[in-house]
Amino acid sequence: MRFIRAAVAVALVAAAATSCSNDRGYGDPTNGRPNAPQSWRRLPDAPLTPRDHAVVVGVDERMLVVGGWEFLCPPMADCSTPGAPLLDDGAVYDRTADSWRTMAPPPFGVRRQDYATAALDGSAYLLTGCADGPMCDAQPRLLSYDPAGDRWTDHGPVPGPEHDRHLTTIGRTLLVYSGKGPVLNGHFIDSAGWILDPGTWTWTVLPAHDGEHQDLSGALDRERATYDIPNSVGQMASAMRLFVYDSVTETLVAIPAPPGREDVYDDSSTALGRDLFVFGGQRWTDDGPTGNGELVGDAWLWAAPIH
Repeated sequence: MRFIRAAVAVALVAAAATSCSNDRGYGDPTNGRPNAPQSWRRLPDAPLTPRDHAVVVGVDERMLVVGGWEFLCPPMADCSTPGAPLLDDGAVYDRTADSWRTMAPPPFGVRRQDYATAALDGSAYLLTGCADGPMCDAQPRLLSYDPAGDRWTDHGPVPGPEHDRHLTTIGRTLLVYSGKGPVLNGHFIDSAGWILDPGTWTWTVLPAHDGEHQDLSGALDRERATYDIPNSVGQMASAMRLFVYDSVTETLVAIPAPPGREDVYDDSSTALGRDLFVFGGQRWTDDGPTGNGELVGDAWLWAAPIH
């Protein structure tokens, strides 16, 4: 199996609707949020080795980080799959305590896959590869993790063709609703997207931004968010290509690059409540076989605008 670096676009993004509340620690650094809105904060060091392609799932006020591999590959290079097995250790970040704890290992090593995680009733669900590693031909499996009990469950193989297996998705489109309806991304065309009014079943075009491409990378509501950023938060943000739609203010919000991570890719990111969590990745000082690559192991949290 070989991997070729290429740009990946967002398909459909939106946010879940809940009521706004000011009693959840906004602006309180003891609750894991910085005082200044729309800012990045480096989190305490995770008890994990540097890696890329880790699986990240936000469950309530906790963030699950598990698996990944030590796969160094220069940008746009054609690289063979690593021979080492996938990592099978993990940790849980608790935003309320602003601290990490190690977690029970999953039944087998896992790595990040697009559209393959979900949170439901306080547990994380992972649609993984098969138990024998990335090169095996067996059916992928569904795992779940209960943070409260620190317990994994292997729900067995998942049926159906591999290209149709996605959690909380339809095909390759993310389908989550905002308070005003679903948000349809423009997907590399001359519009940042549209929002649907379920009452009249009419679409309204969203404002465009000044970037080279008009893709959206997420949507915000009052207390929740959906982010769909393939694998390079720092690179996309430094190129002014990370925009999310704020359904409360009906505006686009630009996400800046995390400090010192402008050149990092193959990171893992997802929503923690309304905020954006980023972990791991790799960077190269030079491309090609003579370049120097290193794995990254720091974690960051971007505080979304407060309403």
